[in-house]
Amino acid sequence: MIIRLTNTIGAIGRRLGIVTKNLQMWLGFYKSDVIGKELVVNGDFSDGEADWVFGSNWSVVDKEAVVSGLGNNEEIYQSNNMISGNLYEITLDVSNFSIGTGSCYVTNSNYSDFLTITNNGSYVYRYIATNNTLFIRRKSNATFNIDNISVKEVTQFVKDKSSNSNDAKLFTGKALICNGNDYVDFGSDINNDGTIWTCSLWLSNYVSTSTSFIIGDDTRRNIGLNNGSGNVFYRSEDNTYNTFNYTDYNTDVVEARRLVFSSNGTTISLYVNGDLIDTITPSSTNLKVSRLMAGYNTTSFMTNGTASDFQIYNAAWDSDDALFDYNNPNHLVTDNPNTTLTLSNLSAYYALSEGSGSFAYNSATPLGSEVVVNGDFDGVVDGTDVSTLTNWYVNGTPTSTDVVNEEMVIVAAAIGDGARYNLSTTVGLTYHLTFNASGDLGASGVNIQSLGDVSTLGGVGRKTFTALSTTTKVYFRAGNNEIGTTNYDNISAKEVSSGTITGATYDDQQPTIPQLGLMDWAKSTIGSDEVTLIQAPNNKGYDILGNSLRLRERGFNLDGSGYAEVSDDNSIDMISQFTISLWLKPYVTYDSSMSTYTGVVSKASTGDSYAVSFTNSGVINIGTTGGNIQSTKNSWSADTWVNIVATYRAVNGVYSGEMYIDNSLEVLSNDSYDAMIGSVDPLLVGKGGSANFKGIIDEVLLYDRALTSKEVSTNYKTSLNAHKVGSAFSTEFSSEFGF
Repeated sequence: MIIRLTNTIGAIGRRLGIVTKNLQMWLGFYKSDVIGKELVVNGDFSDGEADWVFGSNWSVVDKEAVVSGLGNNEEIYQSNNMISGNLYEITLDVSNFSIGTGSCYVTNSNYSDFLTITNNGSYVYRYIATNNTLFIRRKSNATFNIDNISVKEVTQFVKDKSSNSNDAKLFTGKALICNGNDYVDFGSDINNDGTIWTCSLWLSNYVSTSTSFIIGDDTRRNIGLNNGSGNVFYRSEDNTYNTFNYTDYNTDVVEARRLVFSSNGTTISLYVNGDLIDTITPSSTNLKVSRLMAGYNTTSFMTNGTASDFQIYNAAWDSDDALFDYNNPNHLVTDNPNTTLTLSNLSAYYALSEGSGSFAYNSATPLGSEVVVNGDFDGVVDGTDVSTLTNWYVNGTPTSTDVVNEEMVIVAAAIGDGARYNLSTTVGLTYHLTFNASGDLGASGVNIQSLGDVSTLGGVGRKTFTALSTTTKVYFRAGNNEIGTTNYDNISAKEVSSGTITGATYDDQQPTIPQLGLMDWAKSTIGSDEVTLIQAPNNKGYDILGNSLRLRERGFNLDGSGYAEVSDDNSIDMISQFTISLWLKPYVTYDSSMSTYTGVVSKASTGDSYAVSFTNSGVINIGTTGGNIQSTKNSWSADTWVNIVATYRAVNGVYSGEMYIDNSLEVLSNDSYDAMIGSVDPLLVGKGGSANFKGIIDEVLLYDRALTSKEVSTNYKTSLNAHKVGSAFSTEFSSEFGF
């Protein structure tokens, strides 16, 4: 009886689990790792010389590669999946090294980027690949043993939960490109000339110059990458260039590196990618921070590179903080349960992930106090002339500026007619204005008199506008061809902490740096710019402007620019039959005004593809070589989870396909079938067709067979609870995420 009960419980567990038979890829998008899959085959030589090409005097002895005798340039090598231009980490063990002038080189087929080894030990080396071949060669009669060779790509990956290693490389990071004459101006010292502080920054695509500053202002308190002699430095107020023992930036560096400078008031430590590099003791540790990517001045000595995720703390990080920060780029170091730091130590947080616009927002500082009096016109009697209210004035000669139903109603007779409000603001600071517009025309010509220009915000609805104040006036007035009646309500203006971007531009689809796809964020239209803002640490669930976040709900949270890529592998080249299953939560509905195809999952080359996409008629399209199937359903609710499963199978050379939507077999509007052909192209998630997906993608499953309807139902029921109303939660640290 006990055995029977145990077997019954086991059977229930199997029924409730994801079907794993012939499962080739399973992307859950819970969290990312900075190291990819193993690219070296038989790196421990447990299979002898298999998969390696052995030169003379090399052999395998006791499961180690051994070079013996006399010789020069003999080598072993293997070609793998390294891609030119990508960053890789190589590790290996060296033993029984001979005493002498010889050495071991780890290199590639053009023999550049050498790692030179002259003694026993375990080695770790990172380099940008120029080809796909790894060589181990000896020089000048050296003899030694090599073991445990490993090569893995360094970036952000989501691990494949199937028995394969079809990990997804993420391309949803955003960064700010500075070309050597661009910078972010914070307007004032955001470090309060502190002596105890930590500054952290992701930097990539660095172009070396004789002297380059990345943090500081026009005083003698700056941090730079090259002091003219190749050293990273801190320049103290006595004009001394205090140098760290780190000279990598005396040449160009493509790799994205996490740079951390931490001062305890006496010493300053430099960490790179979580590792302590050097500690210096300058005469003082005072640091002013008024600019990023520029320090000493804004006409010379500026940094040419790509910046992301700039943070300042009023406390010193220790080595554990620096390592946690590097290994968890989508989280603040204060998320580490073992740190002594708190959010009160976070002085400034510029994610540099906006994606457009001329402002970089400081998510650590909340909006200031309200500077508009009675912006909702509460209690104002109908028919009251706006100009009789506190701080309001008539602009031009409008027909009327009345308050009706607690809204300001402007009837404009000519361009420029409207009302003006005198704000209790400070010239030179940045303010965020919001209001509601309705009526015949909506809002036109709303401006915090920025540079004397009128910024036009057309249309009805909730409007937002951010500007550097050069006067203390804001106008609500008619623009060109905008004569008529407009209602305004809920007007608000608050100071926002931000930096002004001078010259620099945004670049999306960045690997390695913090990935928006694994974060909660808000998408906002500010004036004519659409920006992506991350969570304000001191206002959970909202961005710095008070907008509600789109929670990623353990899924892949895409804003229409990023995607994930899975390297091509035989296991995801489907022949004749397959099943693809995934959960989707679109942020938009689909109509004829949109791109023809919005890609969700694709694997395509000329005449060879399989893909899941939305068409601009709203149907789900599953495409293959020579044919596709399409759903009858073409109406989708935004912000609602839906499960899509497509199967293909061949029986006696006849192909058929099925589509399931939320566990129901769909009646197809198109059913053109054809065989699947393997493709050498990578698999893309969130990309394909003429547009990228906006919304959440989760639990992407790929099988090399067609699942039965019962198996489809099993998978659906297993994952339903995490994908229904009320299931949303953000990516806080928990045991589920491995912390």
